[in-house]
Amino acid sequence: MIITKIERQKKSNLKVNLFIDNKFTLSVHRNVLASFPLQEGDSITQSKLYKLINLENFQSVKEKALRLIARRPHSEFEIRKKLERKKYDSSIIRRVITHLKKKNIIDDREFAQSYLDNILTRKPSGRSYLRQALRQKGITTEIIDEFIQKKSIDEKKLALEIGEKILASIKTSKKKIEPIKQQRRIAEYLSRRGFSWSII
Repeated sequence: MIITKIERQKKSNLKVNLFIDNKFTLSVHRNVLASFPLQEGDSITQSKLYKLINLENFQSVKEKALRLIARRPHSEFEIRKKLERKKYDSSIIRRVITHLKKKNIIDDREFAQSYLDNILTRKPSGRSYLRQALRQKGITTEIIDEFIQKKSIDEKKLALEIGEKILASIKTSKKKIEPIKQQRRIAEYLSRRGFSWSII
């Protein structure tokens, strides 16, 4: 098999179209092609072509993962699930995740710390809610326990502060709400935010 043409893509300067025996074969990242390297007129074996395709697939999946992470931090579980939904090959997904973990680009410990800080800043919550939120992100129990214990959370004080804010909001509302219903509203909200009934 002979590489008869290497053509730069019009839509992307980062990729080229590869023609073998005068037939379009695949599009490939320029840095992937350079890692072999190959030029027009070179012969290419089936084995080498397979390696090229495999490396190109790895590069494509890695770039997709990096785009996801660039938008917001992701746990390993989230990245894996999103890549799986794109129907990428499972073995390539594993290789990409392993690669990004070695580079500390995917780091569940760092993610857990950041995610907890974000929740506590936006919507202060009890430990139960925090645990559940991290579990839904695929964080291991070991990491969850470690970071929850590190957080100095006075749940009684926090619940009181939240309750006072809700009560103040109710009082400024034009709609009158009976005291029993006010208590119920506060209790239900605190329950949803992971506070135990013993604290509520």
